Amino acid sequence: MNRNRKYTDFLDPSKYWIKNNAILVLVLMVLTILVGIVFSETQTKIGWLNLVLALLFIIILFIVLIILIQRPLLESLNKFIKNQTKLMESMAIPWLKDTDQLTEYELDSKDFKEIWLITLDLLDDVQDGPFQSVVEANLKKNIKYYYFVPENETIKARVKQIQKFHRYHENLNFIFLPNSFIFIVPKLDIVIYNPLESNSRAAFMGIPTPDDQNHYHALVNSEFIDKLVGILSEIPAYLNS
Repeated sequence: MNRNRKYTDFLDPSKYWIKNNAILVLVLMVLTILVGIVFSETQTKIGWLNLVLALLFIIILFIVLIILIQRPLLESLNKFIKNQTKLMESMAIPWLKDTDQLTEYELDSKDFKEIWLITLDLLDDVQDGPFQSVVEANLKKNIKYYYFVPENETIKARVKQIQKFHRYHENLNFIFLPNSFIFIVPKLDIVIYNPLESNSRAAFMGIPTPDDQNHYHALVNSEFIDKLVGILSEIPAYLNS
């Protein structure tokens, strides 16, 4: 703030603005005079009607150009802001990922051999789900998938959809568990990467949010992974798979 400003300047802000923008005011005055002269000369030569029509055409063309240019610029800006927001969130909380970040993590890693998923609904992996294309790409890398799901008619129908989409790939495995297993947690969602590799494994648990608009996944500790893998690996259906 300028400490030398007079008290009267605060009472009359326009005076202070003109004082500090004298050059801009002078340029605007000159441009106004020039535009007036041009309008006057043009009107005497082509008439008011043609002048007005020409101005309307220029204004419409200008508006169309602004719309055409503004749309891709806004899309690029929104994309940039979204990426920066994700980057900041990732840097601020490295152990927390949203669904987009987790799909990138699952797709980009070259060290995965097996991926285990415990899910109540399989909605992320059915048609148009965020992980459908990720699973498709990883199956081509010879990564094995094991889905641990509750046994009911809805899940069985979704299993068939997923199997059909992936052409019954041999690395796609589904293991049905009793509904009393650990499905007491609403919207249970756990993924374990390289569950049998103690040096390179990691696991994320889904966190339901109050508004259900966003879904986040938190990195869990090794003790939790040990207990979960110990339970799942002893299931007969897994042992026989």
